[in-house]
Amino acid sequence: MGMFHRVRRGLASAQQWLSSISPPKLFGGYLFFAILMFLLTEAASLGRITFEIEQPPGEKLPREKGYWWELNWGLNHLAAIPLALFCSAWLLQSIHAQVRRLASARMAVDEHFEPLTEDQLLRDWRRYEIGPVFFGVLAVVPFVASYAEWWAGSARPILAHDSVGRQFGWTTGALLAPEQVVPWVNIALSFVAFTAQGFVATVFAYVFATVVCFSSWVYNYGGPVGPRLIPNLKSEDSRRGFQVFEPIVYRLLYVGLAFTVVLFFIRVQSVYDYSGKPAKTVFHFILEDVIQGFVANAAELLQGKPTDLFDVGNATNFGTGIVLAAMSVMVTVIVAVPTLILSVLARQSRESLRECLASAECPPCRSWVLTPVECEQKMEKMDFWPLRYPRPMGLIAYIVFAGFCFVFYKFTFVLLGILVIQTVRVVYRALTTPPVPDPEK
Repeated sequence: MGMFHRVRRGLASAQQWLSSISPPKLFGGYLFFAILMFLLTEAASLGRITFEIEQPPGEKLPREKGYWWELNWGLNHLAAIPLALFCSAWLLQSIHAQVRRLASARMAVDEHFEPLTEDQLLRDWRRYEIGPVFFGVLAVVPFVASYAEWWAGSARPILAHDSVGRQFGWTTGALLAPEQVVPWVNIALSFVAFTAQGFVATVFAYVFATVVCFSSWVYNYGGPVGPRLIPNLKSEDSRRGFQVFEPIVYRLLYVGLAFTVVLFFIRVQSVYDYSGKPAKTVFHFILEDVIQGFVANAAELLQGKPTDLFDVGNATNFGTGIVLAAMSVMVTVIVAVPTLILSVLARQSRESLRECLASAECPPCRSWVLTPVECEQKMEKMDFWPLRYPRPMGLIAYIVFAGFCFVFYKFTFVLLGILVIQTVRVVYRALTTPPVPDPEK
């Protein structure tokens, strides 16, 4: 029992650290680690490795790989993953702030329609929070999977002196360039890299498990009895108080976008590894097969010629399956929270307030100094979507198209163009639109 309590305390401390770490510190710390890994792999001659793979019948294709020359490692860990970790820490830190904002808006009420205090809401949320034991499970599974991948894709092939295959990369550099790479150094550095992968996967799992728990907690306030949410008719915003969820939903979308980039990098690298394309590096593959290939294949499609525009690649390995599962989980959570739960909750909150209006006295209306008729008029103009942008159908369209591009990888070029255009539009709108004061402040 003593050992169990010590482990539990250790897990609780780790969870507290992850939930409270400053986003810039997590971003900077991981970026420092990624730069250090880049320098160490360069020093160990694992930065760039040139070799050839057999391409039937009897043809050999030149390949260049290495820590920087593999998207799922170099560019991912130096750019996309630090940004994803920043967004994750930003989201985790906003949970308790969101509870406080909900209490300040006086939207959470008890069965008598009296506002719940911040302490009451926080105590209730803690019943739904992830505990240390479940956090331990969320951490153990990613680390075990990462170490299994390290053993199967680095340590075992090097120790067994396997023959070179197209899926090999810097993690088996001692096989690709035995004259320049020391085997034990290769194994040690890949172990560190896969440990970092386990950490990132743990953050990914913890963030999305927390979002699911938070969604369950919020949805619990949509029932016909007991504590519930009601609109804030004092607010002049058409969302009638539900705009308090906008910050956390935006942060969730940022997390989803950042991890989408991470998963796309892994996906494209895997397609390249298992392809028979003549591109020397993955960057040549992106330029020749993804960008130029999309344009050429689209023209062939319009001319009625055979085309491989809808090629899904030959990546059928374990890693790709994990990436597809992660993408599916992420899309499900992103769709469920803003489009289903909050929209349904907003509608249910209006019905709850109408129930209050039907009683002899409605405490919320009394506190707002509004008549039942005025309350009904404000509710009729209520917007059930918590975000100003994107709107429901636009968000669903982006997500569906992102999934489509994830399968048919050549369309990634189009998705990137859409994201750039939308980013420019959002930035322009933010710079040219005067700020709207928050009536609740």
